[in-house]
Amino acid sequence: MKIKLLMGAAIVALSAGSAWAQTSGPADAPAETTDTNRDVVVIIGQGETRQVQTLTETDLKLEAAGTSPIKLIESLPGVNYTAADPFGAYEWAVNINIRGFQKDQLGYTLDRVPLGDMSYGNYNGLHISRAIISENIGKVELAQGAASLATASTSNLGGALTFSSRGPADDFGGTVAFTGGSENMYRGYARLDSGAIDALFGAKGYISYAKQSQDKWKGDGPQKLEQVNAGFEVPVGPGVLSGFYDWSKRRETDYQDLSLEMIGRLGYTWDNIKPDWALANLVGDVGANNGYTGVCNPAAPNAFPACPNPSAGTAWPAPFANADDAYYDAAGLRDDQLARISYDADLTNDISISATAYLHENEGQGIWFTPYVNPFQFGAPISERANISSVSVRTTEYDMNRSGVLGSAKWMLGNHTIEGGAWYEYNDFNQDRRFYANTRQAPRPSLEFMRNPFATQWSYAYDFETTMFFVQDTWDVTDALTVFGGFKSVTVDMAVDTNVIGFTAPTPGSNADLNGTITSEDNFLPQVGFTYALAENSEIFGGYTENMRAHTLAPAASQTQSGFDFIKANTSPESSKTTELGWRYRNGPFQGVAAAYYVKFDDRQIGLSSGAGIIGNPSVIKNVGSVTTKGIELAG
Repeated sequence: MKIKLLMGAAIVALSAGSAWAQTSGPADAPAETTDTNRDVVVIIGQGETRQVQTLTETDLKLEAAGTSPIKLIESLPGVNYTAADPFGAYEWAVNINIRGFQKDQLGYTLDRVPLGDMSYGNYNGLHISRAIISENIGKVELAQGAASLATASTSNLGGALTFSSRGPADDFGGTVAFTGGSENMYRGYARLDSGAIDALFGAKGYISYAKQSQDKWKGDGPQKLEQVNAGFEVPVGPGVLSGFYDWSKRRETDYQDLSLEMIGRLGYTWDNIKPDWALANLVGDVGANNGYTGVCNPAAPNAFPACPNPSAGTAWPAPFANADDAYYDAAGLRDDQLARISYDADLTNDISISATAYLHENEGQGIWFTPYVNPFQFGAPISERANISSVSVRTTEYDMNRSGVLGSAKWMLGNHTIEGGAWYEYNDFNQDRRFYANTRQAPRPSLEFMRNPFATQWSYAYDFETTMFFVQDTWDVTDALTVFGGFKSVTVDMAVDTNVIGFTAPTPGSNADLNGTITSEDNFLPQVGFTYALAENSEIFGGYTENMRAHTLAPAASQTQSGFDFIKANTSPESSKTTELGWRYRNGPFQGVAAAYYVKFDDRQIGLSSGAGIIGNPSVIKNVGSVTTKGIELAG
């Protein structure tokens, strides 16, 4: 019998409004202990100067097949996790908050490869659910308050989640599993391990495949994910050369976002209109005729731009009160390929090195069936009213091609362990807003990539260049006392060029022709800490960390040149200062930790809305002061 033994509590106090925070720490591996009954064991980071907890492959196996590894950390102290489905796989709805910092203010890596900020419209990485098949994860490490200095992230104002893949097995073998459930849920998983091959100098590898689908628990439409993973390890000289490959195809039908007022008026099970295409057309037509959507002049329905269907009248069909009560459909489409190659070696008893190179390609579309834009606004003739729907498909399109290298070296010199490393990444990212026509007879399939748009509202080309290096020293002052100190330097240059704005190419040199570079830089982000052993099974720890979150797309998104220049001159990257102090205890199978923390979150940024959010108007980015977070965490 498998029993979860995850218990924790957290007490948090925030001042100066809602906030979010970050930090860093030494990269030493936590001391692992296991329970003979193979219960879920939270591995407390013995010897760490930071609050660190680890979940192992055994823990992950206790969750239902296909469960996102992020979901498991909901049981840990200081973590607030929310989702819309039991697997935690629906990306739009999944959110985590750790010590007051939200998802995109944390750091994420897989086998040291950066995954970006894991936001829904991620411009510098991908969600962990797409980066690796969940059954192939070997370990998840959560640093609640401070990631290690070596963590390849420019977003971790707060802590970090570092994922490790499960390497090839030493022996030949395979696994096949199938899971089924309600809402037409099914998941198939297969993995074949070669085992160590003597004829290939002990090389070993694996290939794995997974496919999952389930219908939404309300409304119409499936949520699908298909993945392929492969990996290898081969001894080379004093070390091991390893590689990993991930191919992912995600197709998710979205739920209708509901306000509290809508739930009270329309009910908790209210959702998108699909599959009733006739009703979607009627809502779009009525919204045009009564002026709600603003796509035409109801007083002159045949003038340009023509109203799509004047004969539909102006009365909303029950129970609609407006065109935003429900849309026909929405979806998220993401295709990813991620590959890495690494070399890890102990050159001598005292010197070790690690190096990784990686590539990531992504194509994505966020799809929304909208009544706010239609082809008649772009010259479609009145004679096409019987054929062209008043509801179009709006997309936000993503095209990412990023590559990078990172490496580190560790030197044990007497009572000192000195480590240094660097990370470089180049990211070519394009983002576009386009519109696609539907016929009145049938809508476009929402889980297929849209092609042949009738309009492009905006199109931007971004280039990100990231450089980071760190140095740190862990000094064993005595058998009981260890002191840690180090710093990292981070520089992120974001260059932007405007291809289309306001449905047209900008005039070169005009205010609409936004182009330029904004830099996020801090050359000294320190981290210091200590551990002191009170006894063989008891220690206190403490640390202080400073960090910075690099600018996102926000300073450039839908901005003019003057707006971009103003933000560049008057807005600073968000930053944080984290202090924590705690006590760890181990006695047989029991592990416990108590920690207190104080976080100062400075230069907090918010986007001040310049119109209704659904319309997509730009936000004005401003620094709005600081937030202080104080808390206590208990776990055992």
